[in-house]
Amino acid sequence: AFKNQTFENSGRANTYSRSGVSGIGPRIKYQPFKNKANINFLHTVYFVPMNDAEGNANYGYTDYNYFQIFNQIFFEKELSAQRRLFFDFGLHFENIRIGAHRNYEHFTPIQLPITGIYNYFPNSQTTIYGLGTFGQRVDLNFNPDTDTKLSYNLYGQIGGGFKYIIGNILEIEALYTYFLTGSFSRRAHTFNIGLRFFKW
Repeated sequence: AFKNQTFENSGRANTYSRSGVSGIGPRIKYQPFKNKANINFLHTVYFVPMNDAEGNANYGYTDYNYFQIFNQIFFEKELSAQRRLFFDFGLHFENIRIGAHRNYEHFTPIQLPITGIYNYFPNSQTTIYGLGTFGQRVDLNFNPDTDTKLSYNLYGQIGGGFKYIIGNILEIEALYTYFLTGSFSRRAHTFNIGLRFFKW
């Protein structure tokens, strides 16, 4: 069941509350080369069970309406006993609607992000890391009355964080990231704290 609350005028901007499952689907991860354990592929397909996920004048945006395909290549390199380098190369297709270019006004973003993470392990319980992402986004804009149009956008992020293991079952993580677009006109900051429970 989904809970929807229509827009309310707060005096400054419209606000809304909406909750539900915006994506569900299968994923497969595998090692393509037997002698290269540090290279792995991951493929994910997300279907959107929520009705009108992109929202309208009453409910607001939650996610794209149509299915998404994410392809990732993971590469990890051990520099020393205390230092490790990790890369994530992506090719993502979002908001895919079959036949959109023939009958509907629609757009499909294609993203090519590259993320690098440098990890430092001062001891067995602590990880300190820095990360950076550079991405190219291409929007395919379909319109039944005009030719397909392309638009390009760059984006990126930089950040850093740490992880600390408490006992043998709990890991705490803090992360700060700074996001920006290619035009540098839009910027954002995120501060994240997470807990991870595990069993050896």
